[in-house]
Amino acid sequence: MNEQFRAHLAGTLGIDDAELQDELIAEYKRTVTDSIAQMKEAAAAADFERLRRLGHALKGCALNIGHPAAHECSLGIENGAKESDIAACNARIAELIRLAAELE
Repeated sequence: MNEQFRAHLAGTLGIDDAELQDELIAEYKRTVTDSIAQMKEAAAAADFERLRRLGHALKGCALNIGHPAAHECSLGIENGAKESDIAACNARIAELIRLAAELE
């Protein structure tokens, strides 16, 4: 997965510096982990506005790093929250947890 991210950072964003790429990838992984924890809390409280914001923010991070599956998942969380659909949000959070496990 890291090589996919490196290729995206270099090819799409023009970031060729390996050290900077490593920093960005590490920060993305931390962001995913933190976002999942916050999304789980928001879902448990049925806080749809918070879920929408968290989904939107992670959607952008995933797009920037070159992780289309997480981008789509985050979009699903954002849209589910807009519709107050907790089942859809929880399904996408579960999918995001699976994707996060692949990052390790």
